[in-house]
Amino acid sequence: MMGRYLAVIGTPDRPIPDREAIAEGARTAGLEICHSDARLFVAVSAALTHHHLGEDRGMVIGEVFSRGTNLASSAESIGRMLAERPVDADHLVTRFWGNYVALLRTPGSGEITVLRAPFGKLPCLYGFKDGMRIAASDVAALAIAGVGVGNPDARALAERLAFPGLPGQGTCLTGIGNLPGGAALLIGPGGASTGEAWSPWPHAERAQWYETMEQAQHEVRSAIYQALRALRGDAAKTLLMLSGGIDSSILAACLSSLGGEYRCANFVHEDSSGDERNWARMVARHLGCQLEEFDFPLSAVDVTRSESADLPSPGSRVFMQGTNAALASAANAIGADLTLDGGGGDNVFLALNSVAPVTDALRHADTYETVWSCARTVAALGQAGALEVLWRAARRRFRRSATFRWRPDLALLAPDAIANLASQAPHAWLSAPGKAEHGTAAHVAVIAAAQGWAEDCDLLSPVRHISPLASQPVVEACLRVPSWWWFRDGRSRIIARDAFADRLPREIVMRQSKGSPESFVADVYCKNRETVRSMLLDGNLRRLGLIDSDAVERATSDTGPIRDTAHRRLLQLSQVEAWLAAQRPQS
Repeated sequence: MMGRYLAVIGTPDRPIPDREAIAEGARTAGLEICHSDARLFVAVSAALTHHHLGEDRGMVIGEVFSRGTNLASSAESIGRMLAERPVDADHLVTRFWGNYVALLRTPGSGEITVLRAPFGKLPCLYGFKDGMRIAASDVAALAIAGVGVGNPDARALAERLAFPGLPGQGTCLTGIGNLPGGAALLIGPGGASTGEAWSPWPHAERAQWYETMEQAQHEVRSAIYQALRALRGDAAKTLLMLSGGIDSSILAACLSSLGGEYRCANFVHEDSSGDERNWARMVARHLGCQLEEFDFPLSAVDVTRSESADLPSPGSRVFMQGTNAALASAANAIGADLTLDGGGGDNVFLALNSVAPVTDALRHADTYETVWSCARTVAALGQAGALEVLWRAARRRFRRSATFRWRPDLALLAPDAIANLASQAPHAWLSAPGKAEHGTAAHVAVIAAAQGWAEDCDLLSPVRHISPLASQPVVEACLRVPSWWWFRDGRSRIIARDAFADRLPREIVMRQSKGSPESFVADVYCKNRETVRSMLLDGNLRRLGLIDSDAVERATSDTGPIRDTAHRRLLQLSQVEAWLAAQRPQS
């Protein structure tokens, strides 16, 4: 956790009651009171930076970086920059980025806006109590102001199982909301409402597209350097999780150029599909950096335990317990004070199995050769015929809406749970504007999934952890790339590959294979097959009517070798079951 905070917000006609009691509870929890008046009370942990905006305009909690600079802005510089124009959420997301939650007062209106940074790692949960609006970093902090833990919400759980990885404004506990990055909670005399302060769509409009591929490469490369330099801060010893794929290799190249002490770690399981040591060694030799190798410890995985037990929604994947244990060993072994990964790179750099980019190429590419190259690449990646891809892309041009159709995962869900699901994935960004391009809509959809990695990542580090590729500057730079430019010569993520071709081995730039933890996941399931079966057939998911118990019984009764992907779904369900078992709902 980056740090803890509590913000209690009253209304113009109803000041915050019992402020002294809330203050005492905050101090008991180890929080320092940094602001207290009739309308706004804020307390933060000592490790969490906070910036007063001056003239009683509110404050910004957490890490804040100014556009065009590489260092965390001081309280004075933030106040000076925000004083140039009225304080509002639009100004903040345009001029700044980082891992912050802002509390912005609008002079003369009585309104207070709570804003979470786009792709920011600092959480923002919220609830309501006695006319107050309470925002906080965690459930325990909400409880200081009297927001109790609600009962598990069966419909929200079904939605999370059907659309895993997509962050939303709801949680799986009644009475507790989640403010996703880029969203704002507006609190005024008329009550509270939510809206968007930042959206990917304005950055992806045709008017924003780069004019040349060379410009795209330069801007994407610059954004990655800026994000990494800023987020790394004053770390003394950095540890990079290096698989040897293009995403983590790009970060290795950047760290090598930026200087400072860093090492790389590669995690391996004995099966060849998960063994990427040779690729990681190739990058390390080329850049002259030290590489450490660690095994995934199967013994560290406990399927009955959820690492998101203290969160208001289940989000952890059980195999990540092994990854987290390996990362902790690596960080402790070298004395790292910062760890980082290339998470979100696939999404931000548009590694996608869809004909949508080909549709964009048909509409806007300069030459037929460009269209054909994109079609052949998408066909190769999807193991289809190029003419079939071209035909499907041409038909897609005439679809009424460019909105990307996110397919729900309905496996092993009960029919009643499926019937109550929304027809579209629950994310505000997925609804495409009228003139949106099809490939752009697909890019925005997978970036919504990257938002889940940036903001609700189940990768847990014993020290500060960053994911620079899933940050606002990098996302905005990549959204300006026309979708078909990412595909060429049988490979995706072309702009990112070309941007760092001079810093990496040619084999890495050209690499098409991708490692997978699948063998480790399979071993986790095989070792815990009976436990998973018992958890699901005797557990809360069945009592809530969320799973098809007959289907689960059939799936778990097969004791032979694993032949399909059902074990992954069963492990996912077991983690939700473990989360439910850890909850202590109110009666």
